[in-house]
Amino acid sequence: MKTMVAQWFQWFGEAMTHALGSFNDRHLQPPPIGTQPYRDTPDKRARDY
Repeated sequence: MKTMVAQWFQWFGEAMTHALGSFNDRHLQPPPIGTQPYRDTPDKRARDY
């Protein structure tokens, strides 16, 4: 029974690592795509008056 519980925890840990991603592999993720943080000075203007 104890071995069965230990195997279940091993399986559950592997499943959670697969679902959430490994903390050791976070450096391999691509940069975030979408809205970026606010910048103080814009790069280009919409209109030049």
